[in-house]
Amino acid sequence: DYKDLRDRNRTFSGLMGFNIIGPVGVQTGGSPSVAWPYLVTGNYFDTVGVQPRLGRFFHAEDEKGPGSAPIVVLSYDYWRSHFGGDSRVLGRSMEVNHHPLTIIGVAPAGFRGTELFFAPAMWVPMVEEQEVRGMNSQQYRGDHSMLIGGRLKPGVTAAQATADLNAIGTWLAKAYPGD
Repeated sequence: DYKDLRDRNRTFSGLMGFNIIGPVGVQTGGSPSVAWPYLVTGNYFDTVGVQPRLGRFFHAEDEKGPGSAPIVVLSYDYWRSHFGGDSRVLGRSMEVNHHPLTIIGVAPAGFRGTELFFAPAMWVPMVEEQEVRGMNSQQYRGDHSMLIGGRLKPGVTAAQATADLNAIGTWLAKAYPGD
């Protein structure tokens, strides 16, 4: 449903998905720890419109199917508390639930993701869900665990976006009546 909403809408400049997972086991070379990451679609940071503090964010182009983007972006707070704010962290490997990921960036100070009451320790591409979480919810149209957010195109009203999404919802109900 997310991919259909993302690709068929006419009112959003970006529509991204995210999912809180955790706790997960993390190994960074020292003592193992536990963290709460987000799994996010490749266009998450582009849609949100934030710039990295260090390195780069991942993008939709980084995703080429399940397991194709073994990379991670750390939150500023996690970077400070687990890596001492070391700028040489870029390119280092860490394991999340025994799955190796390469650190490519650090989010800016104060960026807490897209939820008011939760601040993830890191962001992992959604295409790594099978490896990190042991399941691939994007395989199942009936899985509704992913949260979706978007950025309206300039000049588009909430009423126009609602009508657009409702039209897509009507199409989805007809195209996939069992789901």
